[in-house]
Amino acid sequence: MKKTPVYGLPYATVMRIRTARAARRGFSFALEMKVASLMASGITGFLLLGAQLGRADTHYVSPDGTNDAIGGYTNWVGAATNIQLAVDAADPNDTVLVSNGIYTINQQISITKAGLILKSLEGRTETVINGNYPCSTNRCVYLNGSGATLDGFTVSNGCFVMTVGATYIGGGGIHAYNGIVKNCTIINNLLDGQKGGNAAGGGGVCMSGTGNAFMTNCLVLNNTAISNTAGGVYVHSSKATDCVISGNTARSGAAYAGAAYSYAGKLLNSEILNNWSEGSGGGVALQAGATVSNCIFRGNVAKNGSGSGVYSEQGGYILKCTLSEHTNSGSVLYLRFYGNVVNNSIISNNYAKGIDCSGPAADQAFKCNNTVVCYNQQGGVGLYHPSYMRNCLIIGNSGMSGVIIWESCTNALISGCTIVSNSYLSSYGGGLVIRSTNMAMISSCIICSNSSASASYPDIYDLREPLNSNTVAYCCLGKRPASFTGPGIIEGNPRFLDFAGGNYRLAVHSPCINKGFNENWMTNSLDLDGKARIRNGTVDMGAYERPLLTGSTLSVH
Repeated sequence: MKKTPVYGLPYATVMRIRTARAARRGFSFALEMKVASLMASGITGFLLLGAQLGRADTHYVSPDGTNDAIGGYTNWVGAATNIQLAVDAADPNDTVLVSNGIYTINQQISITKAGLILKSLEGRTETVINGNYPCSTNRCVYLNGSGATLDGFTVSNGCFVMTVGATYIGGGGIHAYNGIVKNCTIINNLLDGQKGGNAAGGGGVCMSGTGNAFMTNCLVLNNTAISNTAGGVYVHSSKATDCVISGNTARSGAAYAGAAYSYAGKLLNSEILNNWSEGSGGGVALQAGATVSNCIFRGNVAKNGSGSGVYSEQGGYILKCTLSEHTNSGSVLYLRFYGNVVNNSIISNNYAKGIDCSGPAADQAFKCNNTVVCYNQQGGVGLYHPSYMRNCLIIGNSGMSGVIIWESCTNALISGCTIVSNSYLSSYGGGLVIRSTNMAMISSCIICSNSSASASYPDIYDLREPLNSNTVAYCCLGKRPASFTGPGIIEGNPRFLDFAGGNYRLAVHSPCINKGFNENWMTNSLDLDGKARIRNGTVDMGAYERPLLTGSTLSVH
């Protein structure tokens, strides 16, 4: 029968260890004997070589070591069989090199010396730190040393039980307060217990220092936080980059953030896939200016909360991210309270609403720039509090309007956007609905080819007309309601470059070229293609500027 160890590595992989280890040990022993022989013969050059080989800056760990504590575990023959023994024998900036094998522990490995490197010999698939849960209840690794590094391990079956009232602790697999975690797989670990103190969490990893913890090139898989935050990774004022965070769970009680919770931290260049939260933030939860950038989100679930992809409050930044295939009844991005920013992102093909922006009216405005919200099945964007949307493409959303400005929104400014082919068949205004009686200014936009329950209001509808009758100006409307009497409105076909093919850039004969309204923010800003927003004195309507054609045109036949 094929065996599979509990930590998730193939049994055959583990059984390859002994052959490779025996070969290395034989080579090492022969080399040591040769050096000893030459030293005995009085050859000065090899005395120097012997001195270099005998330096105590590398310490060894192997299941077949002889535990030479007096010698400091400085060769494979005398290697420690227990990782902590070699770590304790090392000085700051030393290396502890760990041979292939499964290292089962009953208390966490503690690395607190600056610059110390704990490194596997042949990488994470060959070297396992096994916390042995449920037989043992302990975290696998604690890291707290400037520049201290954990490199190339599978960290599995750790369990940390929260103490009520404690502050900034967690991490069922790893707690990195200060140091570096790289090239590791953190899998099947558990954080158990109520959230304590100001913040805590991380079923797989907790990075809770003051900006000195760093994780890179890691797989964070199938970890769990019970009644706590972040099934996968908790990031407090720290940074994680180039990781895959998948299959993690935050469940029971007030649990939220299936993949990661970041408080003033950064999550960069990573994939956030198929995580699950019983509360909000199926993928990631952001707070206090935390940033998620250049990440791919797919298939995350917030069962009883909001933000199946991202839940953000108090100034989160979602930059250059792609979010798709989420299935919540709420929104993919749920942005609450003040100052949240979405830039250069794509929210597409979700069985949910794209973005909901909520919070008290006095909060700092939500900003959404150069972003595409498309083909979501419960609507595009809902604005509940002050908001700016610029250079955005809102297309193909159904079940609700492309954009809805709700009653509680005291100030909405939508400028330089293209809102096309959205469908709201149960009400009016498939493209844009204005329900607020407060200030809502729509300018330099193209709103056309949308559909709704009313043939009279397929593209845009003002529930409070005529109170807001002049909030739309310098826009192209496919069908213009009589109440919209602002300046510069064009009614009719904007003449896209290829409407049927989904290319919403302007054709050379478009009536929208140079017919928008220049605003201060447009100076030195870029359109959705990353080109200058104003190219010929006056801005174009919609999310794209038409390129200037100058000089000779070369045709190739």
